Amino acid sequence: MTAGSLYTHLREYGRYTLLLHQQGDTGNSTCSLLLQNSPPDSDLPVYVALGVCAFVSIMWVIMRYIRRRYMLHRAEVVISNEHLVNTDLGSPSGLLSHANSTPVILPRKRVRSLDAFRGLCIAVMVFVNYGGGDYWYFKHSAWNGLTVADLVFPWFTFIMGTSIALAFSSLLSRGVTRKQLAVKVLKRSTILFLLGVMLSNNGKRGLVRVSELRILGVLQRLALSYCAVGLMQVFFAHSRDALQETRWSAVRDLAPYWPEWLISLTILATHICLTLLMPKVYHSTVAYDPEGILGTLTSIFLCFLGLQGLIAGVLCKFSQNDGWIPCNKNLWSVSFILTLASMAFFIITLACVFIDIYRLWSGVPFYYIGMNSILIYVGHELLIHCFPVQFWVPRTHPARFSMELWGAILWAVVAYCLHRSGVYLAI
Repeated sequence: MTAGSLYTHLREYGRYTLLLHQQGDTGNSTCSLLLQNSPPDSDLPVYVALGVCAFVSIMWVIMRYIRRRYMLHRAEVVISNEHLVNTDLGSPSGLLSHANSTPVILPRKRVRSLDAFRGLCIAVMVFVNYGGGDYWYFKHSAWNGLTVADLVFPWFTFIMGTSIALAFSSLLSRGVTRKQLAVKVLKRSTILFLLGVMLSNNGKRGLVRVSELRILGVLQRLALSYCAVGLMQVFFAHSRDALQETRWSAVRDLAPYWPEWLISLTILATHICLTLLMPKVYHSTVAYDPEGILGTLTSIFLCFLGLQGLIAGVLCKFSQNDGWIPCNKNLWSVSFILTLASMAFFIITLACVFIDIYRLWSGVPFYYIGMNSILIYVGHELLIHCFPVQFWVPRTHPARFSMELWGAILWAVVAYCLHRSGVYLAI
């Protein structure tokens, strides 16, 4: 007797009965599942949290609009009163001419949308690392596939490349030499790498054996990517947009960077050759080290895409396991980084429009986290099992989700307090 295969999605807390149906005298049979009860929706805590966030966001926008209208009205009243005074008494021209003769030096402005997007990545990363409410879509994919937890690390890498482009061009235009930039890149990469080694071997399970020391990790991957892309930008970056007024202006984001594209595509080709020539790499069910050397190659290319600015769907054939190069977080496959790069580019564009151009949203609260991203990341790793960040709750979705969401909110409050105090940690 041969039983058929059954693939189905089981609802949490559901009681099922397995039914076998024999097909005549052929010896073959089919099977089906019968749901015996009506289990509650296990995603209800997520819906409630999203609803609360939407309500708070709408109320925040309304309050900001009312405040802006009130301040505008007060400004109109003050201007009207000053006009009446100047009409009756005359304008203090001497004072005005003296004030106008004083040069005003405007402070250098940060790209607020970039800080907000960076803060969003850190906030989701904290929530996911604390457990994500034990929901499968807040956990990393076992092999092929894509979940919410798989998004934030690549997005952060993309943001790092974008920050390199903005910062290095600004520094070169202010007279900083390429040698000074190279020293800065190497110093920052070394500090970031050593900090990552410390966090990867923090002794949570007892004293660390030197023979079992984990060399690579999240911050180490970021350090290597930053070092590679940063040094490329040091050698090939331009202090000003030389092609802005030429016929090449339409491709001025690509044409001046052809040496960097050549190096990055070589790195990408190396990754493709290693993965495709190694037998059964994409058909394995054993997870490799997600921060290993192999994935670092495509991490460097992803960081470069962030510096620069349908292919992924074609490579994975818009499926989980049947594509030429499946979307795989553990290996940081080509389809994986291209998918995440396109998503990050789309999000950062929307954030720039809403936050920096039209100023419909200030980026709060993620802006505060993004301004202190390294400090918040290191702090959440070191205090992951400490009260009041984490504490025991029953192992149910509502309890776990609330406690782990509380941990992420607590770090957002810490970031806000640091911002109010003017305390920022920069490497």
